[in-house]
Amino acid sequence: MSTPSWPELAGRNVAAAMIPFSGRLTSTSPDGVDVLDFWHASGGRWRIERDGEVQYLSDGETAYYRGRDGRMVAAVKGRRFGMVWVTNGFGPTDLIGPDGMLHKMSREVGALTDPVETTLDGRASWTVGLGRPGAEPDAQLTVVIDAQTGVVVGLASAREASVAVAGLSSDTLDDELFVWSTGSDPIPRPDPEQTRAVLAERLEILSAVETGLDRRAEVLAAVEASETADDARTVVADLLGITRGGADAVLAQQVRRFTVTERAKIRDEAADLRTRLASLA
Repeated sequence: MSTPSWPELAGRNVAAAMIPFSGRLTSTSPDGVDVLDFWHASGGRWRIERDGEVQYLSDGETAYYRGRDGRMVAAVKGRRFGMVWVTNGFGPTDLIGPDGMLHKMSREVGALTDPVETTLDGRASWTVGLGRPGAEPDAQLTVVIDAQTGVVVGLASAREASVAVAGLSSDTLDDELFVWSTGSDPIPRPDPEQTRAVLAERLEILSAVETGLDRRAEVLAAVEASETADDARTVVADLLGITRGGADAVLAQQVRRFTVTERAKIRDEAADLRTRLASLA
């Protein structure tokens, strides 16, 4: 087969989010070894198990995961799911897609070698050396990408960390795999602490925007006098007494948000969030 370029391999990895596949991931780090069985289908559907016990399940709309206390809980909408099921911070959802490990790394590192044809677990694959330009050997990574699916099936570094996927299959999967079945148990609900955290994060941003719009003349004057975008972020944060993240939200507002109607929408949403947070206290 013809040799793909590194950008082509990265593109195949993103596109892998649209196909079904399954396998077993073994990740090794100084913290230990973790083994996870996984099934993936288009539409963001996942099933991930450890020792036959479901750790994460998503039908594309609703996601459930096993919390640190061992109970299954529903993920709060509006927050990207974290890798709480993995002891060393790497899980199957990192293997593909625009939020996957390979795509994230491509923003910071590049290919140090041309892709080389290889075989892993009996499947045709491509291996590439990645790192920042001029990186020392101990700062480089070796990544293996399955030729058929685009899934990352191997990752190794000189720092005692590695990932290997075995038994990769791209056969069609039963939709029932991704449906939560409770039997006689109640459907898991979101963790109250996580719900509060999500609402509080959103309220912090809205409050910053609300303040910025109320003092829009001062904000515009401060931005106009700033040399760079980073200077503007710092000045706005100091002016309004908000975080740099809040300042980013203020600076990202479009001029149409200055209208009476749009300002009222933001005030109403912020008031609703304060009420919801108060009810959870």
